[in-house]
Amino acid sequence: MKVETVRLHSSGAARGKTAAARKKTAAKAALYAAMAAVGIFLIFPYAFMASRSFMSVGDIRAYPVKFFPAEPTFDAYVKMFAQNNYLRYTLNTLTILAFNVAVMPLSASLCAYGFAKIKYPGSGLVFALVLATTMIPGTVVQIPLYVMFSNLGWLETALPLTIPNLFGGG
Repeated sequence: MKVETVRLHSSGAARGKTAAARKKTAAKAALYAAMAAVGIFLIFPYAFMASRSFMSVGDIRAYPVKFFPAEPTFDAYVKMFAQNNYLRYTLNTLTILAFNVAVMPLSASLCAYGFAKIKYPGSGLVFALVLATTMIPGTVVQIPLYVMFSNLGWLETALPLTIPNLFGGG
């Protein structure tokens, strides 16, 4: 077994970090501090909103604005669950979500397979038209879609949120 000895230079390089290493560590610390500051800045509105959800109406309207409630209360949550049928709305959302998560990849893959593997005269033109329609902003077609769904009798139902996804995303 060979034993190596380390010689200490007069600059102390073997004892501590070099100037470049210290500079790199300081830069990294400054970067982490900046990222933490940005993170706090971005999370503040959510923390403020969560804090205010536990305040009474008087605390919310108080001036100057307080971050923490004087007396935390769950009245807003009790009202939300008891009076507003919140759980039913959540179940509706989860049902539509589950349907779309199951159906959308299946129907989109079938459409993609048809475009990729089945060649016929004009298939390139049809594909270009499909791509062109996806480039139209959603706000442009919002009113025509509403009129179409109204004519089909689909308003106030889950059908407009589910049926278009059976055809590759509508």
